[in-house]
Amino acid sequence: MQQSMLSGPIVRGFSLSTILCLNLFAQAMVYADPPVDSDAQGVEFFERRIRPLMAERCYQCHSSESKKANGGLLLDSVGGLRNGSDSGAIIVPGAPDQSLLVEVVRSDEAGVRMPPDGDRLTNTQIADIEAWLTMGAPLPETVIQEDPIATSSRTHWAFQPVKEQAVPTVRQRRWVQTPVDAFVLATLEQAGHEPAPPADKRTLIRRATYDLIGLPPTPEEVAAFEADESADAFATVVDRLLRSEHYGERWGRHWLDVARFATSDSPFAFTYRDYVIRAFNEDLPYNEFLIQQIAADQLDLGDDKRPLAALGFLTGGRQFMDNHDTIDDRIDVVTRGTMGLSVSCARCHDHKYDPIPTRDYYGLHGVFASTSVPGELPLLGIDPDPTEFAKYSMEHQARKAKLEEFIQKQQAEVLKQHRDLTAQYLLLSREPQKIAELIEGEFGLSDRKILQTGAKRWAAALETMDSKTDPIFAPWFAFAALPASEFADQAEILSAKIARNSASAPLNSFVVKAFADEPPTSLEEVASRYANLLQDADKQWQDLKDRTNPSSNSSVALPDREQEALRQLFYGKDSPGNMPADMMTRLFTTSSLMQLGPLKAQVDQLDATHPGAPLRAMVLVDRPHPQNSRIFIRGDSSRLGAEAPRQFLTILSQDDPKPFTQGSGRLELAQAIASRENPLTARVMVNRIWLHHFGRGLVTTPDDFGLRSDLPSHPELLDYLAWRFTEEGWSVKALHRLIMLSNVYQQQSDERHHSAPEDSENRLLSRMNRRRLDFEAMRDTLIAVTGKLDRTLGGRPVALMNEGPANKTSYSRRRTVYGVIDRNDLMPLYQNFDFATPDLSTSQRDITTVPQQALFFFNDPFVMQQACSLAARADFQLLENTEQRIQYVYQQLFQRDPADAEMELATRFLAAEELAAQQGTEHPASVAVSHRSLRPLRPWERLVHVLMMSNELMFVD
Repeated sequence: MQQSMLSGPIVRGFSLSTILCLNLFAQAMVYADPPVDSDAQGVEFFERRIRPLMAERCYQCHSSESKKANGGLLLDSVGGLRNGSDSGAIIVPGAPDQSLLVEVVRSDEAGVRMPPDGDRLTNTQIADIEAWLTMGAPLPETVIQEDPIATSSRTHWAFQPVKEQAVPTVRQRRWVQTPVDAFVLATLEQAGHEPAPPADKRTLIRRATYDLIGLPPTPEEVAAFEADESADAFATVVDRLLRSEHYGERWGRHWLDVARFATSDSPFAFTYRDYVIRAFNEDLPYNEFLIQQIAADQLDLGDDKRPLAALGFLTGGRQFMDNHDTIDDRIDVVTRGTMGLSVSCARCHDHKYDPIPTRDYYGLHGVFASTSVPGELPLLGIDPDPTEFAKYSMEHQARKAKLEEFIQKQQAEVLKQHRDLTAQYLLLSREPQKIAELIEGEFGLSDRKILQTGAKRWAAALETMDSKTDPIFAPWFAFAALPASEFADQAEILSAKIARNSASAPLNSFVVKAFADEPPTSLEEVASRYANLLQDADKQWQDLKDRTNPSSNSSVALPDREQEALRQLFYGKDSPGNMPADMMTRLFTTSSLMQLGPLKAQVDQLDATHPGAPLRAMVLVDRPHPQNSRIFIRGDSSRLGAEAPRQFLTILSQDDPKPFTQGSGRLELAQAIASRENPLTARVMVNRIWLHHFGRGLVTTPDDFGLRSDLPSHPELLDYLAWRFTEEGWSVKALHRLIMLSNVYQQQSDERHHSAPEDSENRLLSRMNRRRLDFEAMRDTLIAVTGKLDRTLGGRPVALMNEGPANKTSYSRRRTVYGVIDRNDLMPLYQNFDFATPDLSTSQRDITTVPQQALFFFNDPFVMQQACSLAARADFQLLENTEQRIQYVYQQLFQRDPADAEMELATRFLAAEELAAQQGTEHPASVAVSHRSLRPLRPWERLVHVLMMSNELMFVD
């Protein structure tokens, strides 16, 4: 079988010297200029001798037609030959002896030779390759075709600047209430369609109330609106709803979908939710809203630290064992969540569909790799109740002390094991390949993890020392340089030289003494003597500390300066014999980690549940020394490519993007995203606001504005709204008002009379779209109609349902937005009703119709409990007339009186239920309730239950 001449896996199998040479070649590579006439013979030689050879022996694995280009190498194109493989260039024109191509075809080493199997290339074939390279590797001229992605991106609608659009002139000018109407009507008139008539007032106030606060209007609010004959009656309703404190709960929940929010991420995750709700209520300008969520810690906040909670946008989300996956999640939520671009698809290769090179991805990777979560989260400055705080403080101190005592004990054990291995570390520093072979990963044995971690620290520390002048380790370097076969003889000469200590750079006297009396016979013995020196200095210090200041770990120093220098190798802040606290935690034994988890959980539970716990923000902070990331070749963190500067996306930069210079670059990134010059940010947000008002965006791919996105149904309208959005200070509430006061928004939704057959999806907006309530609005509605909805704002998350004794379940009356969301154990009810998965940034939820939804309304005790609660309302019980009671139920549920046929049907239903109750033949649903320790539903409760299952309650016209 024909085999490739170079492949990725085999490149990774090269010897160390080969890899070093490869890196050198990649840096030194220069490409041959396109051949001129004098190169004609060289090009002819390539076509006659080299291309046929490659076609026969290489193209199977290294051509555009092969299933996979091994190592990223393509040999069937001029560009492929010049660019080389993922690991670098394979040819150096004019220098065959420096070309990797020649090295691998000459080699007999397994894992290096090419082709890896079958017959070797003949000496004549190898000589041809060398001759071609000596000529300068001439290649035929080619017309370089521009990347189709780059071509398309220059004209792609979403990458064009947002510009003010002229409001079109229409024939039906009287129908135009806001500029929105003119844009939509112009499209309808062009298609020969008419807009639908206006919706009735009851439908309109239900629509607006659900849209803005996610709750049904009260019968009194509907009656007041219907009685208001003024021209601005609906504007008054919209303004009232926009001022409502419950507006932020509705629109904050939409944003929490984008932010992949879950309460289980931290005891203080809810502070991010409350921040989002407050930001929408206060109409925080959207550009400031974005900047705070990406870089609030970089802003001058003054005394108000509450915006720090905004950083939950980044710190939320699933936490992965591999930090690169966590960074990838943050890149995705920032880019997809704010700009509708799937930048994370460029993690392993240049984006397949959008103009996002891998270099851009790792530019952002460097931004987030240069940040970390601080050990102690900052306070938000929101004071709890003093009495509750005192109780919390006492309990917190007790639990924290227990946790810290355990951690200190385990850290001491890790340090002891670490320091006992000093001799092995010194020996391993001479054989770095052995360090890499030690057990790695979260599930490695603790002692092996300590050995590997400590060996890396010691090897790195020794590399920074001067092997000739270091007062402590110069002898070590000298002994290590001795040939093993002559070690004993030469060690005797070296020991005598050390004993004289007459060099210009004097040695530590304790080191001199260790080797002056008797020369070592092996390097192992040298390492052992160094370990004993450090252990003895530690013992001397421990004895001194016990005599003088037993409680101190740092203020006591050994009186002998040279011995203190030895001790500092164990206790210095950055010394190899010491370890940072966060590093030691990863080295605890499995049994210790199992004990640590519950101890931490006790502290976290107190922080999460105690009413006196002070609120903290889930923040990120910049690392002291931000660094650029290097590209991971094919996404493999063990195969590092070129460094990628921390900077904004190239496609969204007017010129070449400028590297970030302020710390990690998060603030500069946030400012670039929230800039008016960014063509995506305003468009994406405007489209999502439109989506939540109409059930579908002007762009039907709200998470993707890249080259594969759907075209806007009304591109001029989208740009007009985006321009107006930024012109009016990025005010979301102003945009609501502009949209909702249009006649487009106020149309009927009856598709039987106002749907054009050729526009079955209503993309032209000739009517309003009928929409089903989402999970939150559905659940909140069922409680709201009973009059028992708890409208308290903010606070710690609550369990929406609790299993009590005797298998009896209780239900929270808080709004659903305040419910517990455990990303690892999402309540099935959420999933049944298309709740957004908290693991992904989601701007539009799926809409499904599945049996579980109907069964929930038919059988679930929660729904039946709400039916009972409505029928138990005091004002309902005061009504003695059946007709009045039926009217009351209809008003509470639907904000209207029943029609005559509905009144008759309800009356007959009640009579049938009364008879069934008298005969003991209750409906099966009632029996199911009794099995949950609840009584059967009474006739009036049954009527309410049936009406609660109606489409009229669960859909908004």
